[in-house]
Amino acid sequence: MAAHRGSIGPAGERLHGAAPLTRRRLALLAFALAAAAGFGFLGGEAAARQRGVHPNIDSAQRKLREALSDLNRAPEAFGGHKQRAITLTRSALAELRSAERFR
Repeated sequence: MAAHRGSIGPAGERLHGAAPLTRRRLALLAFALAAAAGFGFLGGEAAARQRGVHPNIDSAQRKLREALSDLNRAPEAFGGHKQRAITLTRSALAELRSAERFR
């Protein structure tokens, strides 16, 4: 049977446990951040602006808030990467709020 590879902690020690779920959540966060950054380049933006509705922005905000909640509940065993993801998520939420005020 193959050994579980686990994660590496800040001091180089091997960590075992919730890594698969956390990695999935971090991947979701990365996708949400990339999607939020790319909204300005979507062709349907002008039509949505004319209608005054931005369902994709609203959806991204909900997903980012959910990811932030998940990150806050995750253990502190990721060598500072979790905190960086939290900081970037908060920054993305602030940018989306600014985008809403822009319209």
